Amino acid sequence: MSTIEILTEAIQRLKPVSFTYQNSNERIGNPYAIFILNANGTTKVHVVQTAGYTSSGKLNDFKQFNLEDLANVAILEDEPSFTPDHKNYKPESDYYSNVIIKA
Repeated sequence: MSTIEILTEAIQRLKPVSFTYQNSNERIGNPYAIFILNANGTTKVHVVQTAGYTSSGKLNDFKQFNLEDLANVAILEDEPSFTPDHKNYKPESDYYSNVIIKA
C-alpha cells in the first residue's frame, strides 16, 4: 500500500498511525485530513500528534506535514480509535477546499 492509501484507511477507520517525517525519529498521531494546499499545490496531511519526536515540543494539537516527506507509515491496529471531535478540528475550513479525505 502507498502512503496515501494507508493514511486514507486510517482516516476512514479513525485509527492512529506511526510514521517518520523527513527521515527523523518516529512520531505517532491521529490523521484527520489529506488535502491539496491551494497556495502551492502540495499535498498535506493534518495530524494531531500524540507521541514521539516533535521539533516544536508540542503534542496533542494539529500539525501539518508534507505527504511526500512521510515514510514508514503504519496503522496502529492495537490502539483505540480516535474521535473526530478535536477542539481545533474545523472540517469546513478553507484549508480543505481541495480535500482528498477528511474525518
